[in-house]
Amino acid sequence: MGGEDMWTIEEATALRGMVGRTYAYHTNKSDEFVIEREDGEPQGIFKVWAVPVIPFLDASRIDLLVGLWPEVIRRSPSIGFDAALTAMEKDGDQNIVSRVQEARGIMRRWQDRCVCKPERLARSLERARLYSWITDQQLARRYAAESLSDDLPQRITQLVNRLYLAFGLMNPFYHLEVLVDNPVWLCGTEFQEDAAGLAGRLDAAALLLPAVFRDFVFAEELNWNGLSWSALKGQTRDIFSSDPVRKKILINLARLTGAPPHHVLFAANALEWIPMRGGGKKRDEVVSRHELIQLSTVLAKAETCHGNVVSVLAETNALIRFMNWLPLIEGDENFAGQQWTYSSVCDTASQLFQTLYDNPGVWRPEFTEVFMSVIAPQLQHLDAQSAKGRLLLQLILEERRIRDAYFGGLDDCWQDAVTRSVTGFESSDDLACPTQSLYPFSLVGGKTFGLSIATHVIGARDVAGGIPIASGAVERLLKSDERLWNYVQQLDQEENLGRKILFSVDVRNAITECLVPEWFRQIVERGLRRYPNAQQWAVRSSAQEEGEARGVYGTELRVRRDACVGAAITCIASYYSRRAVTFRSVIGAGDLPLFSMLLQPYFDHQGGGGSYINGRVEGRYAVSVGVSAEDVTSGKEVLHEWAGRLEDTRHARQEVVEVISVLEQLSEVFEGVQVEWVQNTYITLLQMELLPCSAEKGNANSVVGVLPVVVNTEEDVDILVQLLSSSDTQILSVVLGSEIKLVQFQEAILELCARFGRRITEVQFEKVPSPSSHFSNICSYFGIRCVKRV
Repeated sequence: MGGEDMWTIEEATALRGMVGRTYAYHTNKSDEFVIEREDGEPQGIFKVWAVPVIPFLDASRIDLLVGLWPEVIRRSPSIGFDAALTAMEKDGDQNIVSRVQEARGIMRRWQDRCVCKPERLARSLERARLYSWITDQQLARRYAAESLSDDLPQRITQLVNRLYLAFGLMNPFYHLEVLVDNPVWLCGTEFQEDAAGLAGRLDAAALLLPAVFRDFVFAEELNWNGLSWSALKGQTRDIFSSDPVRKKILINLARLTGAPPHHVLFAANALEWIPMRGGGKKRDEVVSRHELIQLSTVLAKAETCHGNVVSVLAETNALIRFMNWLPLIEGDENFAGQQWTYSSVCDTASQLFQTLYDNPGVWRPEFTEVFMSVIAPQLQHLDAQSAKGRLLLQLILEERRIRDAYFGGLDDCWQDAVTRSVTGFESSDDLACPTQSLYPFSLVGGKTFGLSIATHVIGARDVAGGIPIASGAVERLLKSDERLWNYVQQLDQEENLGRKILFSVDVRNAITECLVPEWFRQIVERGLRRYPNAQQWAVRSSAQEEGEARGVYGTELRVRRDACVGAAITCIASYYSRRAVTFRSVIGAGDLPLFSMLLQPYFDHQGGGGSYINGRVEGRYAVSVGVSAEDVTSGKEVLHEWAGRLEDTRHARQEVVEVISVLEQLSEVFEGVQVEWVQNTYITLLQMELLPCSAEKGNANSVVGVLPVVVNTEEDVDILVQLLSSSDTQILSVVLGSEIKLVQFQEAILELCARFGRRITEVQFEKVPSPSSHFSNICSYFGIRCVKRV
């Protein structure tokens, strides 16, 4: 895929060189996978290899860790990572000492901030997971395109180079894998009791999946029984047309994993195909209808605010485990157990082990019998291919157990060429239209992802298409200007909101002044060519928090074709607006750009609006109709408004009835949604997001003891600040004057929440804005009621 670039070539080159045993988190005895060596000693072959790269990548200082790596890898196998750093501080010159201290500071700050701000942790881990997933795909494609040699020495050399490169470039994932396994690595024993028995939603799904879809699981142990992708797609259509509960489960599993529904059905069969029990089996106890409905309800819930570190780790761990059963690249090879997720490491390790096992003469004479009688039997039935691969690299590269004639060494030129090919935009395809594909949420953001998921429910005809621009492309664009990226890093590292807002001005100015790279222009221009007749465009933000933050990020409307690149730059700059930086500060997120965009042909039709349905409150809906959809969402006066329950559509206008029909279909699958739509010859969805769980529950209807404050001018906002500053407990009800502009007061609300917590209980209006407006959305998220002035 193109337009979803990941690490820069400099970062990828740094990652690929750091492969080896660090003992940063585990010992030979405590590792998850341990073998007994020929001398009877235990040997960790899995998590002792984890390199703590994520803090350095987030700080754009991976070069610092690379500089320390030769000494780290020399000392760590005997004394451990932390002790190696301590020894370097003791034995090294002043330059080494200062670099070690800087490295410790980066790791400590990252850890402290992630523990205090779980949302920041969630985004940091997801960035590492997403970019590793992209790397895995790119490497798997490259490896599949290069045939392995029939010449044994050349074949072994190829496989060792492939495996070494894959482990290096996948370092962020393997660091992530260690962190999510146990909260102790991040926060000591503070959350250990909370972590006992905690699992993510996808863990439960994996245990039930084959039994839930028993009638569609045709695989048996090591036998696919002729299953194919066309058959899986047909079975998915059958489920969608005949079984509402299983349809709900399948689509929500697709939503949670970022994988198409038929890939989830593949996972159900894969769990049955593998000999060991990696999850459930179809012979497990029959799931009752009541249990099915319970499971579908749990999976349909919107992601809650990340309340603590343990929940972030549990959900992330469940996701990476579930990904084991999903195809990395859809193809016939999947039915041979190949090109599943983590293929670049696991398939390569499997091939290398089999090659060495089939040809024991490649080992040095004194080691041949050891390998065949002591080591190979322990590895043969190990279900962790990556652990096998690590030990094989240790035997070949570190212990030099293989005969010189059979291994030609690491090929830096080849590794450099492959690294450049998998981290660049050359020879890559662009992201497909949201109605034709499903990509991970963090890759394409809320708007694109929401439309993709909606397509599986209501069909492509009723969903607007467009051109996704991935989060990695946005990050790469910002990194293309060193001064600009330094500003972003300053902003991300700053804790004080006032200084963050000052830094954000520098970032926005640098974005608007930067020279737009040609590759970015090409992404936009190639996308525009898919729609030759569209002369006007909407350039929309597609952020990670679209459901919670509607209106926080920018959208450019009625944009000419030749102005779309400039509008995209303006949209990116909105990620660093005062309002956006304040919002992320409130929710505890960082400022690294996990941010995407969606370019859509602009619908210049009369009629449009915003609507929502809240499945948590007996299927209540609200439909707001305006001259255009943007009139409704921006808080302008609406033409018509309906609210009620699904069964009551009497006297509603025709377009409202059509919108309610769409809401009803969506509510059958999701707990609650909000949509933006336009009236064409039929209703067309421009956006669809799940209703977020509020960051804090709204206050009760009674406002006894709450101090009302009248705000008629922007200057009156200062009175709010004074009142909230004078007391830690004072709760306010804001009575809003008609002269105040909603957009401006929205920024004030965000800043007040950031400074004083959520101590505004309600905002009173002479005319309450549409519940579909951006302002109402923001207030709802923070538990602030919008009510009519009394």
